[in-house]
Amino acid sequence: MLVRILLAFALAAAAPLAAAGPTPSPVAPGPSPVPPPAATPAPPPAPTPPAAPAAEGRKAAFVLELGGDFGSNKFFEVTFEDGSKQTMAFNDGFFMNFGAAFLRVPLTADLAIDTSATVGFKYKSIGADNGSYRYLAFPVEVTERLTLGPIRFGLGASLALNPSYEGDGLAEGADIDLDNSLGIVGRLEWVGLRSIDPRQGWIVGVRLLFQKFGNAGGVESGNSVGFVLGAEL
Repeated sequence: MLVRILLAFALAAAAPLAAAGPTPSPVAPGPSPVPPPAATPAPPPAPTPPAAPAAEGRKAAFVLELGGDFGSNKFFEVTFEDGSKQTMAFNDGFFMNFGAAFLRVPLTADLAIDTSATVGFKYKSIGADNGSYRYLAFPVEVTERLTLGPIRFGLGASLALNPSYEGDGLAEGADIDLDNSLGIVGRLEWVGLRSIDPRQGWIVGVRLLFQKFGNAGGVESGNSVGFVLGAEL
């Protein structure tokens, strides 16, 4: 009887465990997900190199010119024993000028503008041992120039300072003192044999000078045509 009671007690204790079913075994955790690699930051942009300096557009150069002007208004003539003659016209004379070219501004590879300023003297003398007649003046010229390849055009002002005519010997007493005269000068030149600097080289050209000379006694035309040889260094 005691055995039955113990058996019944054991069965009653096992009934809830059977109803609950087997205890699930713990599930082994899976591998942890691998995080994606961190993004590599892009390298900073390379610094922009500084812009190259603009080509020099205002470099100055030394100017030296030699030439001659031949006036159209003749007013003095000398006749020699052999019948030959020499004449003097207003603004006749050979000149030497020196100065500078500056304010150069390139417009394209072959086109540029600049300014030339020169000062010099102009002189001419005619006559013989028994008398002579001479002209002397000190021109100051400022010209704006347009260069196209080897060809250059110029237009500017020419101021003749202290122009005068003076005679001696047989021409004594024919002296003339003139007022300072402001005129217009035009030039057409070829610039060749250039060095590394495209503006430097030898100059060969022609020029036209429109000018008037006068004093209290009146005004005379001093227009002339001439040539010029020179160099810019």
